[in-house]
Amino acid sequence: IAELRRVARGLADFETWPDIAQVERDVERPLRVAIVGEFNAGKSTLINALLGEDVAPVGVMPTTATRNQLVWAPDRFARIERSDGGPDRVVVHSELRRALGEIPPEQVRKVSIYAPLELLRKLEITDTPGFNAPDSAHAATARAAFRDAHVALWLLDVTQPLKDSERVVLQEIRAQGLPLVVLVNKIDRVADAEDLERTLGHISAGLREAGVTSEGPVVAFSARLALAGRAGDGDALVRSRFADVERLVEDVLVGRSEQLKASVLERRCLEIATRLRSRADELAEVRAAAGARQRDLAARLGVARATLGAERERIVRSL
Repeated sequence: IAELRRVARGLADFETWPDIAQVERDVERPLRVAIVGEFNAGKSTLINALLGEDVAPVGVMPTTATRNQLVWAPDRFARIERSDGGPDRVVVHSELRRALGEIPPEQVRKVSIYAPLELLRKLEITDTPGFNAPDSAHAATARAAFRDAHVALWLLDVTQPLKDSERVVLQEIRAQGLPLVVLVNKIDRVADAEDLERTLGHISAGLREAGVTSEGPVVAFSARLALAGRAGDGDALVRSRFADVERLVEDVLVGRSEQLKASVLERRCLEIATRLRSRADELAEVRAAAGARQRDLAARLGVARATLGAERERIVRSL
């Protein structure tokens, strides 16, 4: 990072400075996990089940392309950032739904939700709009989240697992070098265990064919049952298989957070270095062209001097 900053300063490449500063901040921040998947896969419900309470707004903004970022803080509040230049709003959690209802959906750029929850000390979670939603802006916003994330957690719907549209986005994630974890939601809608095993086999085969690798095992669960279990229904919690999800989160996302983050940040440093190299090459070409022009001018001046010298002698002789 220090070397990138030194080179950027030497090249007067001010456009790269914010990106270098972002990498430096990310080194000290928790692992940033983007929860992604198709429309109505249950992403917000999964987040609430992980955190143990309703923090991520479910169904609050069904028609907006907005990212909800969940971050640790000693107090509970939410910040609504607007895209129309209007002032940000800071509200308590209980007022978030009402506050969002007072702002035109297309004017909401981002919602940051702060809470003193232990998991948020280790992970920053981003709830993204769904791919394949009626509004194409949702997919664009979700793709933008890839740039800020250190890990993408892709949530499949067991009733419609690994469609072609999902394979395309999963391959995009792989091409960007972003670590990926795959989960399968809504097992409460599967008829029996045998049907679930067939579905998981189909998913594993499809991931192999697409050349996509999950950082941990593909875990199937029910976010809806897990949330009911958090509310006190012990049987629902067992049937949700959510313990497998928690184990995956602890072993892979928390346990390997530094490794996963480093792989992404190193790749971003390489991207910045590549841009600086291009900038240096451009400046070298400009300087080479300037040097060539100076040499041409010097040669022309030399010829002019010789010509003027000869002309002076001719005029002197004539006089």
